[in-house]
Amino acid sequence: MRFLIQKFGGTSLISQELRDHVASRIISAVDEGYLPVVVVSAIGRAGEPYATDTLLNFALSVNRDIPVREMDILMSCGEMISGVIMVNTIQRLGRKAVFLTGAQAGIITDESHTDARILRLIQVI
Repeated sequence: MRFLIQKFGGTSLISQELRDHVASRIISAVDEGYLPVVVVSAIGRAGEPYATDTLLNFALSVNRDIPVREMDILMSCGEMISGVIMVNTIQRLGRKAVFLTGAQAGIITDESHTDARILRLIQVI
């Protein structure tokens, strides 16, 4: 099986039209015999509701001293939203897809919050 890593930034996910285009690129990779591993950024840029900077600014408005563990969780929220939206987009187009967090995908890191290093990959598929 041939894997293909595809990365899509937040501005490529900002509208349904753009998400459909991204989904078609993912589906094309499958049709060409690849197993795509898709990485998506949080939708949009600062000011957009699910952008990482927007979420971060919201948290900082509550308390400027965010523990690094919680900072990691907060910074992943926008990406998780994007991943779920992309899975729904692909499924709407009649294909199967599943969202996985890094840990669910078998990526094991050290405990250096906000600057983790990959220690190993475990097979989960």
